[in-house]
Amino acid sequence: MAFVQEWKGVEVSYKELWDDDWTVEPNLICLRLTRSLGHQIDQATLLWRQGEMFNPGDIAEEGSLLFKQRNSPIGDRYYIRLRRLEEPFLLWWGIVVGEEWPLAGKKLDGVTNSFTLLSDKLYTVMGLEWLMDRNPIVSTVHHPDERISHPLGFNYGLGDGRGASFEDRGNRDTRKNGDEQWVFAVDNSFKNLWFADQIVEHLLYYHAPNDGNNPSAPAPVTFGIDSETYAPFLEWFTPTVAVEGRTLYAVLNDIITARRGLVWWLEYPLLGNTVFLNVNSTTPTIINLPAENEEEESTTFIPAALNQSPLNFDALHEVRDARYASDSSRRYNRIRVRGSKRTATFTVSTKDENLEPAWTSAAETDYIEAGGATNKDKADRYRQAEKLKAVYQDFRIPKDWDGKSRDGSGTGEFEFSCPKLSSTGSVLGAETIVMANMRLLRTLPLRDGWDYEHPEEPVEGSRETSSDPDFTYPLGIVKHGDKWVFLDRSADHIDEDDSETTRLKTSYHFALLQGTNGFELRSAGGLPHALAKNHFDTATPAPSKTDAEIDYEECRFTVAAEWDAYCEFVFPPVGNILAKPREGDAIEELLINIGDRARWDYLVEGTVYDVQDGAIKKAAESGSVRDDRRDCEILAQAAYAWYKQPRGSFGVSFADYRKPVELGDLVTVLGDAMASEVGANIEVNAIVTQILYSPEEGRIAIQGGFAELDFGGLV
Repeated sequence: MAFVQEWKGVEVSYKELWDDDWTVEPNLICLRLTRSLGHQIDQATLLWRQGEMFNPGDIAEEGSLLFKQRNSPIGDRYYIRLRRLEEPFLLWWGIVVGEEWPLAGKKLDGVTNSFTLLSDKLYTVMGLEWLMDRNPIVSTVHHPDERISHPLGFNYGLGDGRGASFEDRGNRDTRKNGDEQWVFAVDNSFKNLWFADQIVEHLLYYHAPNDGNNPSAPAPVTFGIDSETYAPFLEWFTPTVAVEGRTLYAVLNDIITARRGLVWWLEYPLLGNTVFLNVNSTTPTIINLPAENEEEESTTFIPAALNQSPLNFDALHEVRDARYASDSSRRYNRIRVRGSKRTATFTVSTKDENLEPAWTSAAETDYIEAGGATNKDKADRYRQAEKLKAVYQDFRIPKDWDGKSRDGSGTGEFEFSCPKLSSTGSVLGAETIVMANMRLLRTLPLRDGWDYEHPEEPVEGSRETSSDPDFTYPLGIVKHGDKWVFLDRSADHIDEDDSETTRLKTSYHFALLQGTNGFELRSAGGLPHALAKNHFDTATPAPSKTDAEIDYEECRFTVAAEWDAYCEFVFPPVGNILAKPREGDAIEELLINIGDRARWDYLVEGTVYDVQDGAIKKAAESGSVRDDRRDCEILAQAAYAWYKQPRGSFGVSFADYRKPVELGDLVTVLGDAMASEVGANIEVNAIVTQILYSPEEGRIAIQGGFAELDFGGLV
């Protein structure tokens, strides 16, 4: 005799207002429910059959059943609960957002027309995450609890974020407020980066759907997260996230994204009024991230999936259909993580022969002779012509420069301005560069007012900690008497200890030239030959009212340049056994470009960075003022651990109400995970992305896929 299983469907309940009690309605039928991960909103379809029907609350005379015409008890924005307390367990809440039914015209009394309901009615019900997508974020909560109508991005810098550099992007207050919540900082003294778990908690607390009559009260439910369980999935990265004009749902999907190897979904409680956000990883094993310091043990990692299981359906006669698709096109045997171009800050001068005049000798002769003028005013007016603008003012780095520099004095040992360095910092030689590709920068990667005698351990300047110091600009200095002075502050300078010096009359503004690795010095008053002492005679052959008071050959200039080299890391290193393909196979390398989020700024020994009390201050040794190669290594190793794994997607449909895995689970293999024979299982490492319930058909379909990490988005 065949075994007959008692069929139990899905209980449908409703309520109009959230504070009402749930009312079970047996005549509402759940045709389907699609539960999805957070990138897609859950959706259910309910059926109301039109016609005479039995209502358990109606009892006819003599105990007979009473069948009568009933209208649907639910409508737009009603709340729905789907529940099945037996295995497979199901509990889900939603909100009605659509109705559908066929209509036909019906004439009444030959005068008016009306519509009559001819057939069954269908309802579209969305999961409560739909409410997260109905209102944009329009405010920001600052410490301690000041809400303003200006939505700021997380890790976009203090204030409105304009001009914030990547390393200064933190804008979370280091102190929790009275509600024990993280909020935005208003003072640089108390700012830090937002970690993803802190962002999610802040969003759910301050920007979840709220009561239209009481904006401070959540409605219709409270959205929360079990921090103790799910924080490890979120506390290892500090995303930069824009929020203005975006909804809570969109921002959550930006943070908890498959591009970071993460997925999320909502779980509904049997009791209580809090809907919990669940998070899981898509990686089958822990991905350890290297420590910031090679000597330290790493404590940072991308967690493995919390719920992992094989899916073995080989012996199940209930399997209706199954499919599997593998994809090896996303596997790589080498990862290159590349940040921005390397920069170096160094000093140049004509004495060190890494700087030269950028004007022609013919133009200089024309400038000196001034068209044969003998009157001072006429000669100086001639020298103001645009065609003579470069004379004594424009300088460039020679096209055949060997890439070396020192302190600008013309003496001492040269240093590589862009050395090829090992991971331990030893100099292996010079980077190969093409001068045409080098580009001088408008600012130095040095903080204004900081002491860089020891580049890797700079001393902060005197500016108050409540504001960030700016990056300083390229600088020029000259010796006047026995004192050094900045060229942009040279007017009225005198060496008070040298009686033979006179006050300088002019200051000079520094500006980069376009199209060449050079710069110009513009006299704030007077003419260009104020820089040409020992090169220009004020009296002959054509006179001038401007004295030549500074010799450009005695000047030193500190500049920064981008090179034909990057802040990057390759894993496995070239030649490493891990990276070797099969004999005759090509290297398959993935380039992950993270741009300005990873920088390598180098300061060369001898570089002049300040003048104090007439004395030069310069770097005592070469070193990196910022070196993010370790961050590139972290991403490269994490990406390699991801891309070496075989991955696939699958779909399984069961002819009964079976659910062997849950939404968000990681299916490691299809088949018998313990079997050793070839072909007994298939490694897929695919996350369960969707479960389709069809209660009236007694069927469940499970979809699983793999997510490709966007490792550029991890920083």
